[in-house]
Formats: sequence, structure tokens, C-alpha cells
Amino acid sequence: MADQSIIDEMVKYGSGGMGVGIGGVGAIAGLRWFVTWLTGRLDAKQQRIDAEDHELDLKWKAYREAIETRLGKVEDDNLALRQEVELCHAEKRGLEQRLAKLEGFAAGRGEAAQLGQVESSLEAITHHIEGQRTR
Repeated sequence: MADQSIIDEMVKYGSGGMGVGIGGVGAIAGLRWFVTWLTGRLDAKQQRIDAEDHELDLKWKAYREAIETRLGKVEDDNLALRQEVELCHAEKRGLEQRLAKLEGFAAGRGEAAQLGQVESSLEAITHHIEGQRTR
């Protein structure tokens, strides 16, 4: 019977060891499944975040390009306005020169008219004096 009790003990410990082994393998398998599931969820979340980041990058790039395009148009408009202002200043300078010439001409005509009157008066006086001498 001693042999039977040893065999019973071996079966008992063997069964227990097998149970622990199977339980350990099951636990490891469960843990492995949980880690895989968890990392899979984290990978999916990271993929979602990466996709959103990519979409934001594309939107930001389009927004930046639109701003750069508008800024280029504003700079072009600004250059055109500066050129137009410079043309206005050049035209103003030309008009000021023409006005100065006209003012000089008008003053000269006025002086000429005065000289003409003086000459006429001088001639009249001269004729009068000559008329006085001949008498």
C-alpha cells in the first residue's frame, strides 16, 4: 500500500502541477491577449491622432498659402499705388513749372503793357513838345 500512496501522491502533485501549469499558461495567454488588445487600442488611437495631425497640417498649409497669396496681392497693389503716387507727384511738379512760366509770362505781359502805355505817353508828350516848338 505504500506504493499506492506514493502513486496517489504523485498523481495528486502531478495533477496540481498540471493544473498550475495549465492555469499559468492560461494566465500568460490571457495576459498576452490583454496586452495585445491594449496596445492595439493604443495603436488605433495613435493612428487616429496621426491622421488628425496630418489633416491639421494640410489645412494649415492651405491657410498659410492663402495668406501668402493675399499678401503678395497686397504687396503688388501697394507697389502699384506707390507708382501712381509718384506719377501724381511728377505731374504736380510739371504743373508747378508750367504755372511758374505762365505767371512769368503774365507778369511780362503786364510789364509790356505798362511799357506800352509809357511809350504812348512819351510819344504824346514828345509830339506835344514838338508842336510847341514849331509854333
